[in-house]
Amino acid sequence: MEPNQTQATVQNGGGEQKGGGAKTLSALIVLIIIIGGGWYAYKSGMLNFKRGVESAPEITREQLVGEAPLSASLESAIDKHKKEILDRVSLGTPLTEIEREALGKTMLMEAHLYKFTDAETNAIFEALKPPQQ
Repeated sequence: MEPNQTQATVQNGGGEQKGGGAKTLSALIVLIIIIGGGWYAYKSGMLNFKRGVESAPEITREQLVGEAPLSASLESAIDKHKKEILDRVSLGTPLTEIEREALGKTMLMEAHLYKFTDAETNAIFEALKPPQQ
């Protein structure tokens, strides 16, 4: 093999590594931006991973005690959450501890806003009972 051919191979190989390094750096920067954006969204509350029984709408103290009216969107959120509660309770499977705490809080503090019927209230309290061992 001639010396010039060997040099060409080394130079091309070196160029590929340099281009690969730039791609890696770009990918790293994009990854950092994505992670930073996700962390910001999580901390600011834009991401809500709660579902079902745990996803109670935010109600202010004034709304809770009747000093402030409920907005149409809040009433809609309460209706949606009420349906989620009743759907979960109707499954008949034991509630998780997190579900039990969330549902207990809702029933203790906010049940009057949900306007549960007596039958719905009884079903919910049956579901809140500790599982038999």
